[in-house]
Amino acid sequence: MIGDVMIFDVMTPGVCDCRLWRGVLQCSMTITDTQQTFADLVRDDGVAVIEYAFTSAALAALDVAFDALPTLGAGARHGRLGQTFVASLNRHQTLQRIASSVVGQHAQLVRILTFDKTPEMNWFVPWHQDRSIALEQPADVAGFSNWTLKDGCHHAEPPIEILENMVTLRLHLDAADENSGPLEVVRRSHLAGRLDRVGIERAVAHGSSQLCLCARGDVLVMRPLIVHRSQRAKQPRRRRVIHLEYSAMALPAPLMWAMS
Repeated sequence: MIGDVMIFDVMTPGVCDCRLWRGVLQCSMTITDTQQTFADLVRDDGVAVIEYAFTSAALAALDVAFDALPTLGAGARHGRLGQTFVASLNRHQTLQRIASSVVGQHAQLVRILTFDKTPEMNWFVPWHQDRSIALEQPADVAGFSNWTLKDGCHHAEPPIEILENMVTLRLHLDAADENSGPLEVVRRSHLAGRLDRVGIERAVAHGSSQLCLCARGDVLVMRPLIVHRSQRAKQPRRRRVIHLEYSAMALPAPLMWAMS
């Protein structure tokens, strides 16, 4: 127990075993030791879960904002989400505090995705790393490659130093249990850096893969380079996730984050 925050390592086989209770960093007090412990946890394991990070009232407001989005298929990127939805997320300092505890006090939100897994859209995503970032405009800058255009937004794979200094928060509006197609990760695989297909296969074969089970209101915190996948739900039902990426790094000119 540190302050009024209890930290557990439940070590349940096959389940993400780094769980923090009572909304770490949501407390009004400054808990430096806890913040350092949490940063170390994400740095070393590449993944952690903060339970009950949002109140029922905050979740209800996000439900309304999420369900007001136009139907865009299984996932949507920030450019198609609308300013009202983005503003509703920016009002929640909890997310900013979590991100800042991992990448530093200058953490800024640089990309938002939404996922809405339903019985009609019950998809599978194979093992991979998140290796691209969203940018305002393309430019010929050393180290940035594999440019693509997704939903009207430019993306590229940046130098690995940028990816290593980013953090992803996945806010769960619905529970993700063993049957609803939760995220599955290979713990500590991010420490191997950027991997090709063979490297990913090797990480899965020799690493420790675990399901990340989350309740409504939990925030899953992960490094983009951790190897992960999402299987189809065994018992399909709605599973809404807001995926937010943060960075405290400035990009080399003339490149700019798409959400800057």
